[in-house]
Amino acid sequence: MHPYSPSHLLLPHYVRNDISALGLCSVMGSLITTAVGSAWVILGRSLSAVDKAIVCWFLTCGLLHVLFEGYFLVYHATLPSRIDLPAQLWKEYAICDSRYLSEDTFVLSIERITVFLWGPLCLLAAAATAKSSCNRHALQMLGSLAHIYGCLLYFVTSWEEGHRHSRPEPYYFWLYFIGFNAPWIIIPAILMCRSFTEIARGMKSAQELEGRKQG
Repeated sequence: MHPYSPSHLLLPHYVRNDISALGLCSVMGSLITTAVGSAWVILGRSLSAVDKAIVCWFLTCGLLHVLFEGYFLVYHATLPSRIDLPAQLWKEYAICDSRYLSEDTFVLSIERITVFLWGPLCLLAAAATAKSSCNRHALQMLGSLAHIYGCLLYFVTSWEEGHRHSRPEPYYFWLYFIGFNAPWIIIPAILMCRSFTEIARGMKSAQELEGRKQG
């Protein structure tokens, strides 16, 4: 027996978690808070608060993509039977989307793209922003667009299948499935607007300067 939907999903080697949902969420929240807090302190006063927040966002995304989602790619075939902390986190999340335990083709494909492309891209965006590089807004836009596109695909494919991989309880659907993924649409949309404005302003200034030179 397992807690996933659909109930006929075959997980013959499934081992139940021995850490509560609250305990797992607390551990994950503590790890993210520690990473963000450490980055914020290391950056010091070299950047504005907004830029520091952007660095922390992309750094967190990059580490989650490369490490946490990288773990999933390595161990996805044996995930139901594993009881180490990352496996238990994935099994808890899978209550809202059992595709992560069923060798789903879409999930494996999008996770490979995320781990090998979007993860490094996020780390590059974080580094470029921390150094105030002239490429930072281009990298921020690319990373943000990747997140929005990937999240929308993730939501739409589940919707097309009638959300049959998610438990029917509103708690799992609205908090886990929607709540845990919504930041990867909302925050990137804000960052894209900001970077678009900065790039447009820079292009306008460059055009005005070129016009004065020609004049």
